Amino acid sequence: MLVNRFESMSPPGRPMRWFVVLALVLISTATLGAQTPAVEISPRLGPSLSGKVTDETGAVMQAVDVRIFEGDSTEPLVVVTTDTEGVFSIDLPEGEYRMEVVAPAFATFIETVRVVEGMEPLPVTLALDVVRQEIDVDTEAAELSLADTSMSLTSQRLSGDQLLNLPDNEEDLAMYLLLLAGADTTGDLEEDVLRSFIIDGFDNGRLPSLDQIAQIIVDPNSLSADGSGPRIEIVTRPGTGRWRRSVDFSFADESLNALTPGEGVKAPRQTRNTNIEFGGPIIANLLEMNFELSNRFDERAANSLRAITPDGDFFEGVVRPQLRRSIEIDGEIELASNHSLDIGYEYERGHTDNSGVGGFSLPERGSSDNNREWSFSVSERTFGDNHTNDIRFQVNKEYSRQVPVSSGVAINVADAFRGGGGTNRNVEEETVVQLEDQLRFERGEWNFRFGVEGIYQRNNSISENNYNGTFQFSSLHDYCYATNFAGINCQETSAVAAAAQAQGITPTYLDARGREVRITGAPTTFTQRSGNAEFDISRLALETYFQADRAFGERASLRLGVRYEVSNHSVDYLRANPTVNVSYRVFEKTIVSAGAQVNFRDFRSYEQLLRNDGVTYQKQLSISRPSFPDPFVGGVGEVDALSTSLYVLDPDYQSPYNISPQVNINQELPGSMRVTVSYSLNFGIHQQRTRNINAPYPGTPLPVEILDLPRSRQREVVDRMRPFYPVIGNISQIESTGRSESHTLRLRFQRRRQIELLGFRFSGSFDYTYRSANDDNDFNNPYVREWGRSRRDQEVRSQFSVRMPESAGIQNTILKFLADSTYSGTYVNFSLRANRGRLYSIRSGVDLNGDQSTRDRPVGTPRNSEVGPGFWNVDMTFTKDFRMGGQASSQGGRGNFAQGRGGGRRGGGFGGQSGETRLRFRARFGNLFNHSQPRSFSGVVTSPFFGLPTGFTGGRTITLAMNLDF
Repeated sequence: MLVNRFESMSPPGRPMRWFVVLALVLISTATLGAQTPAVEISPRLGPSLSGKVTDETGAVMQAVDVRIFEGDSTEPLVVVTTDTEGVFSIDLPEGEYRMEVVAPAFATFIETVRVVEGMEPLPVTLALDVVRQEIDVDTEAAELSLADTSMSLTSQRLSGDQLLNLPDNEEDLAMYLLLLAGADTTGDLEEDVLRSFIIDGFDNGRLPSLDQIAQIIVDPNSLSADGSGPRIEIVTRPGTGRWRRSVDFSFADESLNALTPGEGVKAPRQTRNTNIEFGGPIIANLLEMNFELSNRFDERAANSLRAITPDGDFFEGVVRPQLRRSIEIDGEIELASNHSLDIGYEYERGHTDNSGVGGFSLPERGSSDNNREWSFSVSERTFGDNHTNDIRFQVNKEYSRQVPVSSGVAINVADAFRGGGGTNRNVEEETVVQLEDQLRFERGEWNFRFGVEGIYQRNNSISENNYNGTFQFSSLHDYCYATNFAGINCQETSAVAAAAQAQGITPTYLDARGREVRITGAPTTFTQRSGNAEFDISRLALETYFQADRAFGERASLRLGVRYEVSNHSVDYLRANPTVNVSYRVFEKTIVSAGAQVNFRDFRSYEQLLRNDGVTYQKQLSISRPSFPDPFVGGVGEVDALSTSLYVLDPDYQSPYNISPQVNINQELPGSMRVTVSYSLNFGIHQQRTRNINAPYPGTPLPVEILDLPRSRQREVVDRMRPFYPVIGNISQIESTGRSESHTLRLRFQRRRQIELLGFRFSGSFDYTYRSANDDNDFNNPYVREWGRSRRDQEVRSQFSVRMPESAGIQNTILKFLADSTYSGTYVNFSLRANRGRLYSIRSGVDLNGDQSTRDRPVGTPRNSEVGPGFWNVDMTFTKDFRMGGQASSQGGRGNFAQGRGGGRRGGGFGGQSGETRLRFRARFGNLFNHSQPRSFSGVVTSPFFGLPTGFTGGRTITLAMNLDF
């Protein structure tokens, strides 16, 4: 068994934390249940042999086996375990016995004792077993133990030896646990952790390193009452012992990267990130403090600029510099052996340039973003023999400001370029206060979870987005005509216009589909927002859930749950979200589960509804076919009650909800291989839609002859077609009239044990997903719903890792040194991701029916008729560890995690407790094979990009990182 030397070091008298107690009690209970004492012991046979077990630092040792033998017998007469205070007591007849005290990571304590009436309690001190740490590594048992969790009917705990075989770097650990739970991954580590991980009872936590983890609870059931789906709960261990220190540094430079297609030259992109963590006990047995300082500078690569303007074509890289500085202070107070208090404070300040630049958006449309944020939290944890309770109070305050780099009217030319002044200007201050409680308890065969959270949120903002106005042109030809053909790319339009003028006809061009389109020189629309930009809104919400799980032996399990959420902005209140799931073991290694869930969504568009009321706050002016560059033809645009565009709520609005049934089959195959097949449906009912109920009726394409009328007459004809005329503004009604349907088929292969060959250790997984969906959320005619496909895609994800042979078994000093300096402690991970191209629609680029939307599709063209480019990519991570001092791990690239006795919650690791210093180098290769592919294609028929890639995936990138734990 791999044992953990540094985890046992803790200050005298410090009690073990509750999660270690629970894990060890479960393990010891299972062990005792399988053992039969050689002699039946009556409740009271005579004198009592009692004592207290501690380690060399004086810390009590909970759930430790105390074995009593008679003579030279190899079978114990009786076995007991120490309680939460490290105390044991055994009633025995008078006589001489051999006592053995056994704990992982410690040398077995053996002593001959004579039991007599009135004897004093025996003090037992366990010493670290240094020799066993070097040579007794039962990784096979650890792997088998981990593999057994794959066929569990309920959620499973991983602790102690089961943690030995997990990946030790953050990304691989997160990916492995996500696959273990069957959760979806987004490719963004922070997003995945927020969605699927619960850290010490709550979300919004940071994924700890493996050496900080005392216990992992994996719940693969995607149907949970709290709405989280598959989840991974991580319990960290309390830190005691020496102070722990860690320094991280990551580096990237454009000189290491490959060129992205279309950029021409590599833009200067650098990354310089530094992170310092240190912590340890301030007052032994009472107070521990942890500190983290971070400075992150990243000239991040945004989507390449790929635009065609009158002045030329732009295909170049975009750099988005980001600077983030933060400090985090966390203190833990041990109030009792089963009661702790955690107090944390975090402050972060950041700045970003070039926000919004990239794709069709020119640098002049960018903005500069600043933000600062602080949070303060107090968490209390209590536990007992059959329950745990976590309660947290947290205050979070954030201030952000976005300022455009240039002012002036914005110009959007459909899928050609976006220029002019920036449209985003706002200031926002948000305060969030949360009070949350999470309770888990057991009653007989039932396991219950209960959670409740109260949220108070206040948002004060000044939003002046689009206060300068925006012109939308359907084509570069129209823009060139409107600007008197200024620019080299306008020469073609100039020649066409000159030829048409000579013939006395309207100039035209052929769009990408060969259809003749008039060149009018008029914008499609002009929009401008005005009015009171300051808005203050408060939200008070309550969310609660209750879940009950029961296993009926090893054959079946049942889950029942319900969730409810409500706020002061809710439209209706009589709604609940029930959950039911049944799992049944058809054969020894085959489990079938089926269940369903109903999810209501609370109304979250309250701010949009009030801010755009057209009276008290902001007003929206929308003009079809305006004059240019002055949309008001020399006048001043005044927005009155008849011309303003606003939002309203449908009087018949109901809360949208989804019904989600699913079936899963888990099959264990030979060789510790597991295959999972799942099929799920999702039916959306009363889905929220926003529809312009004042669009020209009946919303069919306008007659071509209308273009021959004077501009003022054109507007009048269109406006008289509006149902609420003389109101000519758009009325966007938020309603619950939509529906949707989706199907998902998923196939997963996972080998739960590593394959060892010539000292190399291999592991991997494979995941295939097919999704299909239809809805009515994309329509040309606001009066006619269009049911059509919204998604058809296939995705493959696979991970493959190799761990090099270790040097632990090499006796020759020179050869061992050479191994440690080269291949030992080396880990390589490959990640493959491939997907079929996404669907997209053909767009006309113009407003065909006068509803002031330029997303209309050409007549007779179905939605999502095209398929975008497919994608595949391979990333690689190379890790090399150097260890100095202390006791090296024979796992290579990971410390020892046998039993949680010490080690910090946030620091800890490889240095503090074991006296070992670890230096880790890591190289991450994004797009390892430099296989750049089109990101998407333009579907706008009036665009010069139609049918061409609008961007490419980035070329190969290399990021170097170094970590020092000491």
